[in-house]
Amino acid sequence: MSYLIVISLSFFIYSCTTEEITPSDSQEEVDDSTDETEKPSNEVVDKEISLGNGQVFNMKYFMISINQILFNPSERKRMFMTHDIDKEGIINQSFWNFSYVGSFGNRVVTMQHSLDSKDVINSSTIEIYDTQITYEYIYDEKGLISSMNESAFGILVNRYNYEYNEKNQLMKKQNINNNVTYSFVYNTDGKIISLTEEFESIFTTYNYSYDAQGYLLSEKSNWNYKRDYKYDNQGRISESLGGTSAEYLSKYEYTDNQLTLKIYPPENSTNIYIRKDEVYMDKITNLKYFVYYYEEFAIKGLLNTKNKIDERQYFTNNNFDLKLVGNSKVDSRYRDGYGHKKQESFYNTKGDKIYVITYTEEGEFTYYKGDGTTKISKSDITEQWVLELLNH
Repeated sequence: MSYLIVISLSFFIYSCTTEEITPSDSQEEVDDSTDETEKPSNEVVDKEISLGNGQVFNMKYFMISINQILFNPSERKRMFMTHDIDKEGIINQSFWNFSYVGSFGNRVVTMQHSLDSKDVINSSTIEIYDTQITYEYIYDEKGLISSMNESAFGILVNRYNYEYNEKNQLMKKQNINNNVTYSFVYNTDGKIISLTEEFESIFTTYNYSYDAQGYLLSEKSNWNYKRDYKYDNQGRISESLGGTSAEYLSKYEYTDNQLTLKIYPPENSTNIYIRKDEVYMDKITNLKYFVYYYEEFAIKGLLNTKNKIDERQYFTNNNFDLKLVGNSKVDSRYRDGYGHKKQESFYNTKGDKIYVITYTEEGEFTYYKGDGTTKISKSDITEQWVLELLNH
């Protein structure tokens, strides 16, 4: 189980880009910065602290390595870190950022560092969707992070080992838990041009190309995946086109505090929806709702702070002119609100509760009338929109 989302945070982002390491939040400075793996910030204290057994801590090399190791390898091209550094040159907290989505990518996650009396960082924590994740570090003879343990809910979920070259660039990352190894190749500007993933003698290689300004133009893999990118006059991604078996077109629309991602399936796709919208507020990690548009209807899902769907709405669709027909609300979930639905209620446009459905964790349904006590069968549900929501 991996919490380095950010995540599928993929998650769910259909490809922004670059992995520049910079102390600035400015998008233009991110794009124009030089390779920070070779030139750490002069603001960070450069002092070795012996940890015994040939290991040392050095704030400068902590910053160099944490900038490279933390993110999922495939996300490094689009994510970077910034840091709060005090007047003593100590990093007190760090921030995760996404490139090429403007202010929507700034400081999406805050990382708090735990320092001992000698200002050695032994561990760090982040919180994503109310889940606390902890990282514990082991350092090499130079002060670079050589190993890291990742825990969630107090349980160890991943262990990693790292190797660097003479320029302090991360060359290899190994996940001990699942025996996956990642290898990196860089260009002269310090950008990743090749990433290879090895698992049980199966190799997947991604190649990246950039323009003269450092913008990611395309990525391709040896398994027929490819994606191309376009940008607006502010250096923000405006379009991406690609996929594995079929090419999906994604368009990005920006307003002051809202980013709308419109996804169009290929014309020959087996998908029956004609467009999917994802709407983010303030940050690329804050997905507020999504809408699937079909020829004659649309389904909207509203998310809560735990990134779970709270409500679904069903509309008729007349050329993207929507009219509400009914909605459902999740009354409860398993696992303190993080698990599968436990109970859901369905309402008509008057606000009348017309059905209640309960779910087991194994996926079995029990149907009730709106009173929540009178059992019925699925065949008793005559409203097509309710059936569509159940099947969606």
